[in-house]
Amino acid sequence: MKKVILSSVSLMFLLSCSTQDPANDAIHVVNVHNSGGSPECFITHAGLTTKYTTSTVAAQVSDGDVITALGQSYSIDNSQNYGAPNVNVVAEIAIFIDGVEVKSGINHTTYMVK
Repeated sequence: MKKVILSSVSLMFLLSCSTQDPANDAIHVVNVHNSGGSPECFITHAGLTTKYTTSTVAAQVSDGDVITALGQSYSIDNSQNYGAPNVNVVAEIAIFIDGVEVKSGINHTTYMVK
C-alpha cells in the first residue's frame, strides 16, 4: 500500500512540473488576415490547438506557438450566366505579430512565434 501511495504522489509531482516558466513567456498579439474562401486558422499554444473559421483572427500568443492559416482560391465562370462577370478570389494570407507582418502566402502559411 505504501508503494502505491508513494508512486501516486511521485507521479503527481512529475506531472505538475513544467519545463517552461509561464511568468517569463513573452505575450504577443497576433492578427491573421485571410481573403480567400473557407478560411481556417489554427493556433497551437501549450500543446493545445484552437481552430478559428473567420477571415480575420486576433489572439494572444507566446514564444514557441505555431500559427497555421489555410484559405481557398477559386474562380467562377459566369460566361453562360446572362453576361454576369467572372469571379476570381485569391486566398492572400498575412500574419502580423505585434503589428508587424512576419509571414504571408497564397492559400496557406505557417509561422512559429519567436
